[in-house]
Order: sequence, then C-alpha cells, then structure tokens
Amino acid sequence: MTLHSLEPSSVETLSAATPLWLRLRDTYTGRPPARVDVVLERKVGSDWVTLPHPHQISSQGDLGFLNLGRARWGSAGAFDVRVSCTAPHTIAETVSGKPALETTITIWTDQSPPVPTIEPISFFPAPDYAFSPSTPLLTGRVVDAAGVPVDRARVRVIETFGARLVIEEARTTPDGWFRLPLRWSTGTTQVDADKGVLTDSIAIVVPDDLRSLPTLTLT
Repeated sequence: MTLHSLEPSSVETLSAATPLWLRLRDTYTGRPPARVDVVLERKVGSDWVTLPHPHQISSQGDLGFLNLGRARWGSAGAFDVRVSCTAPHTIAETVSGKPALETTITIWTDQSPPVPTIEPISFFPAPDYAFSPSTPLLTGRVVDAAGVPVDRARVRVIETFGARLVIEEARTTPDGWFRLPLRWSTGTTQVDADKGVLTDSIAIVVPDDLRSLPTLTLT
C-alpha cells in the first residue's frame, strides 16, 4: 500500500504508506460495516493517549493510516499503538479475541516503506442488530458457574450447507445477552458457547425453540 506522487515544485518523490492494514468485515453480511468509528491511541508510559492521525477506509473495508511512523528529521525507534473500531449494533473483535488491536510501529523511511500484513477485524451482530426480517433468530444469555453474565462470549452454530461448513456467530454483551442468526439451521441444532477454556452446549429445535430464551452456563 504505497503511493508515489511528485508535486510540480518538488524535487523528491513523496511516499505515502501505512504500517497498519486492517480489514473490516460485518460477519452477518460479509461486507464492510456501513459506518465505523476509529480511535487511534499511542502508549505513553502506562497510559493510552489519543493520537490524532488521519485514516482512510476503502469501499472494500480496508483501513489504513497513511504515513503513520514515517521518519522525520532522522528520527528512529518504535512506539506502541492501539486501534479501536466500533460500528453501531455490532461487537468488534480482533483475531486474538480482543476488542482492540495493539501493535508496535517501527519508524520507517521512504527508502524502506512498511509492508503490513492484513489484520482482520470482525464485527459480530449485537442483540439490537438490524437482521433481515426473515432471519430465524435465537435470543439467549451466557453466564458463568456463579450465574454472573459473561461479556464477549462466543456463541455459534456450525452447519453443513452443500459441500461446505457454514458458521453463524454472535458475541455477548456485558450483561450476557446474545442474538444468534440461524439462516442455515433446521430441526435439531447444537448451539455452542465459549470464553477461553470455559464452554457449554445446548440442543434446540429450529424453529420450535426460537422463543425459549435459553441460558448457557460456562464451566
């Protein structure tokens, strides 16, 4: 992701590159979220401080921070950043299961622009997500063995559709609630929930049990 441009009055080629390349995807639609709020922070001591730096999001959902970490006047070294992305009615998650991406940016020069790897950010439907009217939905709750709601638990169903596996997933809110789409499910269906090493599973019948409001208890 490097752009080269030459201003009429300039004698140097300016390089615009991004050391961060995030790919944003709504897991229900498979497309980028319609609206995303992005917050970039830099670590100063033990604190995270907002770092005002412009970003760009392509129509394909690729997010970059052009010229972030570009060397100025011989500067060198590295610094830690955190990127938080939020979209209405969704719960964002990195591949490591965290709500924000934390990484280290190494100062770079025009002679050696960064070559970033793609970091996926998934946006799972929250309970108030605007699903299609015909989508079968299971609303329920995830708690731990003490009955305490579990935030950001994974709730999913794995189905076989044709010759491939199809996974429907949701994440829980801080009060443990989820709403899981079941577009590929019919009849007896296994619903799995987990957070770390804690798990639980239940069997429901689609569509008969869609109003049952089940509770999954992670142990």
